[in-house]
Amino acid sequence: MAQMEPLSIIVSCVSLLRSVIQLSSYIRNFSVQVTEASKEISALQADLLLLESLLTTLKSEIEGDPASENAIPEETKLLITGSMESCKGMSVRILELLEKFEKNSLARRLVWADHGRAEALRLHETLKGHCTALKFAVQLIQLLVSTKFYSTHVLN
Repeated sequence: MAQMEPLSIIVSCVSLLRSVIQLSSYIRNFSVQVTEASKEISALQADLLLLESLLTTLKSEIEGDPASENAIPEETKLLITGSMESCKGMSVRILELLEKFEKNSLARRLVWADHGRAEALRLHETLKGHCTALKFAVQLIQLLVSTKFYSTHVLN
């Protein structure tokens, strides 16, 4: 198994954060234009906020103690970067889908109701699954960091 670069998780966090912020901004504009999508868009926005929070937490955990990345098992690093890549891929696909329905015309709204909604829900569910995996990984890292802190500062 290849050793990961020390900053790869931070770089992935920053890259994915950029995508999440771009998608969130686009979603706000889209929900105004395609009012029929408001329920799905609201749920997606909530999950994007959660993802943004997870990424910020992960980034700060690692930046706060750069040595903590060395304490993270390689399998966990792979899980994290894989989940982030999957989240980024889903955010790009959701953005592409929303761009198809951007125009505020009756035809676009009908196509959204007929095809777009189902596809958006499927992509959203996939994104939620990757976010859940990322959430567990962040919790694991927090546990590892606190265990390391406890063993080096409290026990010594």
